[in-house]
Amino acid sequence: MSPALGSRGLATTCTALKDPTPAPLPAWRRYQGPRVAHVRSEAARRGLKAFILSGQLGFLSLDEPVPCYDHLLLDGEVAALLPKVKAQLENQGLESLEFLHRPLAQDPLLAPYLRLMREACALAGVTLCLVELKDLPGRD
Repeated sequence: MSPALGSRGLATTCTALKDPTPAPLPAWRRYQGPRVAHVRSEAARRGLKAFILSGQLGFLSLDEPVPCYDHLLLDGEVAALLPKVKAQLENQGLESLEFLHRPLAQDPLLAPYLRLMREACALAGVTLCLVELKDLPGRD
């Protein structure tokens, strides 16, 4: 693995739009929203590792198997998920992470995910850059 590939990543949150197949699917197939497709293609174009932040499963690579589930992360759940996400970030060996998201004003339910990412990255020593996606078509 090249150092650039191991040290930088691109991520977004999971989506409400999911493939309903009961068996586990790779994250990139389970999550059907346009942000996930955008992160996948942009990461490939830029030679970065790509990830999804799940409110239930934590910080996942796009190839990681994901069961069929539906869970929206609540602010009161951030503290419990924080150690897991910190460890997952450390296991990926990331130095920096761009986190792509819809504007908070457009999606206020995103706040716990952003808080979790900020806190986990700070604890794991990963430089975080939040990137607002204003013109992404489709719905999540």
